[in-house]
Amino acid sequence: MLVSFSVKNFALIEDIQVDFSQGLSVITGETGAGKSILLDALGLVLGNRAEMSSLRDPTKKCIIEVEFDVKSYSLASFFEKYDLDYDQKTFCRREILPSGKSRAFINDSPVTLESLKKLGVQLVDIHTQHQTAHLSDAQYHLSLVDAFAQNENLLKKYQQERTLFVKAKNQYVKSLSFQANETSNFEYNTFLLKELQEVNLTPSLQEELEKERLVLQHAQDIKESISQILTLARQEDTGFLDQLNSIKSAFMRIASYGAQFISLHDRIESTRIELEDVFTEIYDYADEISEDPGRLEWVENTLSTLFALQQKHHVNTTEQLLEIQESLVKKVSQVQNIEIELLELKNEMIRIEKNLSALTQKLSKSRKECVVKLKSELELMLQSLGMENASFLFEFETSSDFGLLGKDQLNLMFSANKGASHGLLTKIASGGELSRIMLVIKSILSTTKHLPTLILDEIDTGVSGQMAHAMAQQMQSMSNNMQVISITHLPQIAAKGDTHFKVYKLTDQHSTKTYLKKLNKEERILEIAEMLDGKQLTDSARFHASQLLN
Repeated sequence: MLVSFSVKNFALIEDIQVDFSQGLSVITGETGAGKSILLDALGLVLGNRAEMSSLRDPTKKCIIEVEFDVKSYSLASFFEKYDLDYDQKTFCRREILPSGKSRAFINDSPVTLESLKKLGVQLVDIHTQHQTAHLSDAQYHLSLVDAFAQNENLLKKYQQERTLFVKAKNQYVKSLSFQANETSNFEYNTFLLKELQEVNLTPSLQEELEKERLVLQHAQDIKESISQILTLARQEDTGFLDQLNSIKSAFMRIASYGAQFISLHDRIESTRIELEDVFTEIYDYADEISEDPGRLEWVENTLSTLFALQQKHHVNTTEQLLEIQESLVKKVSQVQNIEIELLELKNEMIRIEKNLSALTQKLSKSRKECVVKLKSELELMLQSLGMENASFLFEFETSSDFGLLGKDQLNLMFSANKGASHGLLTKIASGGELSRIMLVIKSILSTTKHLPTLILDEIDTGVSGQMAHAMAQQMQSMSNNMQVISITHLPQIAAKGDTHFKVYKLTDQHSTKTYLKKLNKEERILEIAEMLDGKQLTDSARFHASQLLN
């Protein structure tokens, strides 16, 4: 339930703090006093978009905060999903900065407007006169029936299956389109792929071939140079390897004369071993290298093919050719496997469709069974609101498609007068009748499911006299199951409130401010008397106000 509500620096409001309680709270005030401003402020803290013009003082930030008692709402999973601290006393705050930026918080943790809005709809239901238009929405009628039939779990299963069905269907259509587009390109893609695969591409292929070509082109020079090097190294007595052995032996003879000679001997030995290793590799390489015109021709042809392929595919490297090859493999494989994929998707759609059909039948059966009782309750409750001859018909039709709420389509037909034919509700019912019907719907739902705090913004429009008393009693009855806050111009409804607040504004030489005040018993008498008889209070008005309160 809504525990407290505070607003600072918003529109005509400088600073308002109000505490709410269980039961029925009423808010009254003259037209233009600021009741809509309060609703706008509450809408902001529940996730609505903010405007810079809403700041009273543009040099200061606007702060709107509400406190909720959420222990009865089973919201722990919501807080876990959004990584928020869960507390039975939950605070939502919205700040609008002078720069125009907006910030939102839940229990002091920064959140997105989307998160704030998702929590808000579970905590507060603000019913405005505009929302009465929902009665013309066939989807709303089905939602009403589902709520009354307590189809929440069944509907959730259906919508989960429907999501899978839509996903599979979209993939099937996508695969069909792919088949139509890519099959015509299959042969060409296969040819391109074969061209690339014949080259046996590797990331370093071009670099390796260019190195090999350079060696093959100068094989004779390389062989002659290696032969000369080996001759210089191995020439008996004068080769530098033999010379190095002689130097090593000379140092060996003087090694006993000092540590410095041992060190020099060891360094020469290390050099000799390294050189022996180098020349072993040179010998091996000398055996491998040869003039091979055939191999050179193959290397040059392969490089030419690589360059031609790069030019053909508008790339510069072998790595990019490999990426194109991988893409072609995927395209060719997809076309080769598309028939199998389409068959699997079709079987999956058939399986899900079978589940959906079973669930839609259960939903339809549940709805048709419950509307008998719903029709009876609607008509009975409307009798107490002066609509003695109100009559409803629930006409079901079946769609060929799986809609968001199943295959059922519902027309809610209504007749206000005995013997009159039924017609679409919104075409037959007057504004006052629609208000009473909406109130009755909210009242019925309050007994079948745990609803959030309900704020009724002048739902009594078009109602007066005895019907106002009846609507007041209906709201009072609803408040036994939920917290109800009614913004009203009717004294009959104002008198039924467990708590009464008055919205008013005061103007001085410099500004106009809106205030919200909780009324005591005497103040309530005066306020209701004004609602009955205007500003000129009479003893009669005060008496009738006291009677209404009692």
